[in-house]
Amino acid sequence: MLAHLAKHSWGLRAPSLALLAALILALVQREDVRLTKLAAQLPGTALQRSKIKQLHRFFKNIRLSEDVLARFVLSFADPRKRLWLVIDRTNWRLGKTEINILLVAVILNGQALPLMWTLLPHGGSSNSAVRNALMGRVLHVLPAKQIAGLLGDREFIGEKWFKFLNKSHVAPCIRLKANTKVGGMPVWALFKGIPVDEVRWWYRPLMVYGVSLRVCAVRDTHGHLLYIVVHRHAGARPARVGGIFPKMVRGVPLQALEAVGI
Repeated sequence: MLAHLAKHSWGLRAPSLALLAALILALVQREDVRLTKLAAQLPGTALQRSKIKQLHRFFKNIRLSEDVLARFVLSFADPRKRLWLVIDRTNWRLGKTEINILLVAVILNGQALPLMWTLLPHGGSSNSAVRNALMGRVLHVLPAKQIAGLLGDREFIGEKWFKFLNKSHVAPCIRLKANTKVGGMPVWALFKGIPVDEVRWWYRPLMVYGVSLRVCAVRDTHGHLLYIVVHRHAGARPARVGGIFPKMVRGVPLQALEAVGI
């Protein structure tokens, strides 16, 4: 881990870089973010309280560049393959304080690893302007030509957002609400009688939030009917238009959609 970290320009002295490497390994091994738990995992013979103080000093004094962090995560990807991204949001309370994080992650080896994020100054959903700004930062380190598509749940819709993705050449693979208007009518009216694990495509592109997109529906293994829009060039092309494509949404396995909650 230390040798891999050293390939990137962190701007850290050797002791701080070694601590960062140990901290990353501790996070993976403990699956916990509490400093007391991480300190117990750090190497060395120092007392537990000394290790905790060391971590406190690290987080107080060190500021890591988000570009370097993102490029470090991306360095684990196969450079020959385009990458699927996920946009998501997590919201909880710490006492009376709202903790609301909008983030974009990259899927590597079946895991979603955060690339960049924004702390929202309020509870609840994000807006298009905030999403556009976040994706702009992501595109600074990961060009659109290296992105296979962007997965997102029903929160991440809207005309300004969809037009931004289209202009940025980022192909969406985003779930729609059942009452979303596609081609002038609610999407639920286009798809009926779909068995579990089958994907059914509308026979032609439709206008969705001002962008021409392909629309499909799939019933997941829990029996829920999902409506999804994708760009016509996102991921792998389906074998034929308007057919049934088991367990595959434009090159994305159905299990992958379920794994990220779509």
